Amino acid sequence: MIAYNRRVLFREDNEQSNAVTIFEFKKPQRDDFVNPSSKEDPVTQIVRYVNKVRKGEYKTPEGRKILVSDNTPFYGYVVCDLTSKVEEWLRLEKDFKPMPDNLGWFKWHDNINLYLEVLSWDKVLRDSEMRNKIFFQKLGIN
Repeated sequence: MIAYNRRVLFREDNEQSNAVTIFEFKKPQRDDFVNPSSKEDPVTQIVRYVNKVRKGEYKTPEGRKILVSDNTPFYGYVVCDLTSKVEEWLRLEKDFKPMPDNLGWFKWHDNINLYLEVLSWDKVLRDSEMRNKIFFQKLGIN
């Protein structure tokens, strides 16, 4: 899947009780989005996407309104390189908390029912390899 320069939103079925998951990918080795003049702040982008979904501004691929209620859970994931500049920005300006492995950051946005994680490309790769290790062994493709 190619997801650069596109909004990516996933949902099982278009029902109000089903969670909406939004991904924002930033190119590896890039951290200029934390600059105050940047219009590509991924945290703000996801919050805006959530608000636009809530307002009915986005549709399903079939052209239907995305059904949400006040209780619909939203999950946001930003995948980027966690440079020292990005980590400082997340801690001091965005009020995120580090994950125990220090390869990601998280925050709960209570007012819009959004749980948001900022993950390093390394964490995404490591976690996917760990999740699929047994599967690959069973297939004989370690």
